[in-house]
Amino acid sequence: MDVGSRLACLQLDQAEFQLLVPDSCARRLAVALLDGACPDQLAEIASYSPTLALWISCRAQQASGSVVFSSQQAGDWLSLHWRQLAGIEDRLADGPVGPVSYSRPVLDWQPYQDYAICLLAARLASQADQPEGICQQAAWLASLSRAEKWLAAVAPSPALSNGARPFKQLLPSGTVGLLEKMADDPATRDPVVVLAWESLAQATRLWRDPSSADASEQELLDQCQHWLPNEAADSDPLDLIGLLEKLARLTALDHDFQRQLEHEKLLSLKELAHGAAHEINNPLANISTRAETLLRSESDPERRRLLSVIYSQAMRVTEMISDMMMFAKPPQVDAQHVDLVAIARRAVDEMQELAVQQGAVVRGPSGAGPLLVAGSTDQLVEAIKSLCRNSLESCGPGGVVEVQVDCRSGSDIAAPATVLVEVTDNGAGIAEEVRQHMFDPFYSGREAGRGLGFGLSKCWRIVGLHGGRVEVENLPDGARLRIELPGLIDKAA
Repeated sequence: MDVGSRLACLQLDQAEFQLLVPDSCARRLAVALLDGACPDQLAEIASYSPTLALWISCRAQQASGSVVFSSQQAGDWLSLHWRQLAGIEDRLADGPVGPVSYSRPVLDWQPYQDYAICLLAARLASQADQPEGICQQAAWLASLSRAEKWLAAVAPSPALSNGARPFKQLLPSGTVGLLEKMADDPATRDPVVVLAWESLAQATRLWRDPSSADASEQELLDQCQHWLPNEAADSDPLDLIGLLEKLARLTALDHDFQRQLEHEKLLSLKELAHGAAHEINNPLANISTRAETLLRSESDPERRRLLSVIYSQAMRVTEMISDMMMFAKPPQVDAQHVDLVAIARRAVDEMQELAVQQGAVVRGPSGAGPLLVAGSTDQLVEAIKSLCRNSLESCGPGGVVEVQVDCRSGSDIAAPATVLVEVTDNGAGIAEEVRQHMFDPFYSGREAGRGLGFGLSKCWRIVGLHGGRVEVENLPDGARLRIELPGLIDKAA
């Protein structure tokens, strides 16, 4: 019999509750996490594993105060907190990860029939002819319908003394209320509870009498067989906790390496910038001053044009050295509470002259605001202008660049909102080989229709100093560049 793969223990006071998932589920879960923890992939796995659904519901509540009540929410949460499967706290995600201690009690598999019925009921509910939100929540409720029984089965004896019901403390109170309503209130009209109850009744009938299944029900039965514990399995189950411990260590080492690489690159650039500023700025100042002086006394139009070119190119090199110095040794951020909507409008206004010269349009943002962040107004304006300039270079004449500011609530109760600035253009997309280097200083993608140079490097540096990040996304007819910054207030406030 498939003895199942263990998940990290759920903690309640001094008691530990260790749930299992079928080995087939554990292997799919391991592959999904090794492939990059895609939320949709993890959501599908959670939808086919009732005990994993129960573990996520409990762990999300304990670890971050999150209420998970659908497979999609489970996938989103697990993609961010997958280390919790091995008992590794999120705060250790980017630091050294050592061996994690966990108990290995001898456990019997949860009753096979109960597990199969919960799984089948969840699949039936998810495909019911009801609004999608009701179907997804009813499917999750059906998966958790044996929660109290399963947690009691793996509970240490003291945890059940004096009639204690651990599931009421481990699960969110709203989830407990729906489970109790499903068990004790047959007259309820709650559509989620009704659909979950009907799906469980249908699943029980099909499991006990498979011959009564119609074609679609038989297809579901066949699908579920691939996710159930293997009664004939005689091999050792996957050590999911041990595998995830190793994955967490490798991830931490990779993060450490990337941070060190970035640090060394900045040190090298800093030395180059200091040398360039000392050795090049003085001759440049001399060239630009002489050109400006000659220009005042020159009357010949052609010579005036040539002197203007000399002066403008000298100033361009001066600006490049200034950008390099800013990237290598940026000024301290004088953080104030600033409205990112107003900052984006100022950046758009300052880009209008360049847009008109190019025959393009820059517009937005349309939101009323305010959306507050902590930062420097001038630096954030420069960061947004860098993205706009990049988009204009990609679009060319007739191009359209849209700037929007929005707010995304934190994934956890304790997490702050994130304020987003999105710059969308209808120009050339960004090739994969360009994306890998587009924030590197001096890298240019103009051969791909998008001039990068130092502008995006400067944007990336400024946003990083403000505790944010820059994301890039290709669209069917252009590209979207997004700044994400930690917000000071939630949009709903």
